[in-house]
Amino acid sequence: MFRFKKDLINKKFIITVWGFYNEKVAKDFMTAYNKEILLIKPKEYILIVDPTDLVTSRQEMLPILQGCFKFYMKDGFKKIYMISPKSVTSDMQLKKIAKQTNFTGKFIKDISEAI
Repeated sequence: MFRFKKDLINKKFIITVWGFYNEKVAKDFMTAYNKEILLIKPKEYILIVDPTDLVTSRQEMLPILQGCFKFYMKDGFKKIYMISPKSVTSDMQLKKIAKQTNFTGKFIKDISEAI
């Protein structure tokens, strides 16, 4: 469902998310994210979020996704990159949330654009 990877040499914090998120998974994600973020100085890092295999979320999950976008921006990363999901519907959903939250990151096609 999710994985965090810290590249300490290149100062990249990579979050990979996949599958279908429900409230429990989203809560587990946020708990783990908050623990991981304490281990780095976000202003020194580039955040790369990889939702390539994320499944479209139900309507009731959208506020939680919006919260994630806001957390990413609030934490003050040097840059934020969001890889576009394979699913066209998921891609549209994330881009709509980005617009609603005034997302300051950049959508990219694959991780090589962020490296």
